[in-house]
Amino acid sequence: MVIGSIVVDIVVNDYSEPTIPLTVISVIFAGPFEETLFFGIPFYLTGNNLVTLAGGLVWASLHILNTPTVQVSSLAYLTWLFVKGWFAIVSHSIWNLIFFAAGCTNGEFPCRIINEKDYLIDIAYVSTSAVFILLTYLLFLRYQNKMVSKSIK
Repeated sequence: MVIGSIVVDIVVNDYSEPTIPLTVISVIFAGPFEETLFFGIPFYLTGNNLVTLAGGLVWASLHILNTPTVQVSSLAYLTWLFVKGWFAIVSHSIWNLIFFAAGCTNGEFPCRIINEKDYLIDIAYVSTSAVFILLTYLLFLRYQNKMVSKSIK
C-alpha cells in the first residue's frame, strides 16, 4: 500500500486528502460499513474467495486515497473466509476508535462525538451500517444453509 500511495502522489497532480468530517459515530460505524460492504456481503452472496479478495483490493485501494496510514487488509480477508467476520467488524471499529482518539488528542482534527452542523451524516452512517449488518447476517444464514445442505448430500 505504501507503493500505491507513492504512485497516487506521482500520478495525481496536487492531490490532497479528502476532508471527511470525523466524529466518534463515523469512525465506529465505518468498521461495520466497510467490512460488510467489501468483505461480508461479497463473500456470503457468492461464496467465492476470489470475489472476497477483489472486495478487499477495492477496499485497500480506497484507503490508499483516503488515509495516510498503512492498513492491513489481509486480516479482514482471512477472518471473513474463516467465517469470523464479526471479529473483523469489531476489531476494525476499535482500530478506528484508537486512531481517532490519538488524532483527536494530538489536535489533528476536532474531537466530536457527533457532527453538530449536519447530524444527518451520522444518522446515515448508523442506518447504513445497520442495514448492511442485517443484510450480511441474512446472507450468512443462507450461506450456512447451503453448506448444511451440501454436507447432507
